[in-house]
Amino acid sequence: MFVAFQPYMKAIQRGFPWVEVKADPLIRPGKEWEQEIRAMIGQAEMFVLLVSPAFLASDFIWDTELPEMRRRRQEVGGLLLPVVLKPCLWKVVCEAIQAVPRSGGKLKPIEDWDDPARGFACAHEEIAAEIERHFQIPIRSFDWSAR
Repeated sequence: MFVAFQPYMKAIQRGFPWVEVKADPLIRPGKEWEQEIRAMIGQAEMFVLLVSPAFLASDFIWDTELPEMRRRRQEVGGLLLPVVLKPCLWKVVCEAIQAVPRSGGKLKPIEDWDDPARGFACAHEEIAAEIERHFQIPIRSFDWSAR
């Protein structure tokens, strides 16, 4: 699902040029993945969690990544944005934190949308709005007046 969400994160990067996307699938071959993940978390000010049954089943995520994200979030006043991809017991990890995407004010996993692309787009819009609010930085749009 990261691959499906990647274009939406690229648009976030264009709107907020300081955002750098780092994720497990982007770790280069030959790198020590656990060390790379810990370094990513240790530098982050924002976390986008792609929540699914596989995410919830991962011992590494539960025992290592989430506690380190919680520590880092508290340390820097970071932003945590859960995106629920598939129906699952998402409340286990993000009941206290509003997850996206929402339809009619209620959480609706992306897989449950008639068109999952609409679910991704909705999550994308909600993430962009929250980045603007949390960091108080307006989204940057393309400058049509530049020569």
